Amino acid sequence: MVVVLKYLGRSMFDVVTEAFFGSGSVIRSLPIEKKVLYLTFDDGPDPVSTEQVLKVLEEVSVLATFFVVGTNVKKNPEVFKKILINGHHIGNHSYDHAYSALFLKDKGIKDWILRGEEFLQQESERATVGFRPPNGVLTPSILRVAKDLDIPIYLWSYRFFDTLRVWSSVSALKALQRLKSGDILLLHDRQSKKRCPLFLQTLQQFILNGQASGWTFLPLPYKTETMPKEHL
Repeated sequence: MVVVLKYLGRSMFDVVTEAFFGSGSVIRSLPIEKKVLYLTFDDGPDPVSTEQVLKVLEEVSVLATFFVVGTNVKKNPEVFKKILINGHHIGNHSYDHAYSALFLKDKGIKDWILRGEEFLQQESERATVGFRPPNGVLTPSILRVAKDLDIPIYLWSYRFFDTLRVWSSVSALKALQRLKSGDILLLHDRQSKKRCPLFLQTLQQFILNGQASGWTFLPLPYKTETMPKEHL
């Protein structure tokens, strides 16, 4: 059995990689004084569950960031358009979510990141907020290439492991007591048919309880945007 050591919410591999190759492009939270959280969703768009996530977000008047996969955008263009029309922000979660790409050298990594970025720019008519590698895996090549391309790597400071286990209101509401302003939260809009109803219910409860406790939910900023003064 392989044991992955954890350190400050990261794997020891990430800690060592960043120590040797730098972490200037890696963002896990944003420095904001007021009570602001950033909801991010990975792996979509999905033809069923993404639509339902969008409906919940619309009902609670919250904008989020969707780190989408290029091939899923290609399969579900109408869902992707709805994400944009509803005002949510878009991140590059690679063109194909291929773990094999993580073993490429710098030239291959550059082509891989840019393929997703250029495809999403073509489909959305604007640049993404940044890049998030599959499963948040960092490699020396990804760090070097992102720095050279001046593309931020958006990871997260809190995750709910919602693809590995049921996300319940109990764990969601407990998290509200531990979160800090500027935290980036990782969820997934691509949910199984079995888990989706409870996921949606929990998502709504989490946001409503967060808002009642004074939290504001914002999408991650595009590079050309500045943070609204009222949140600084």
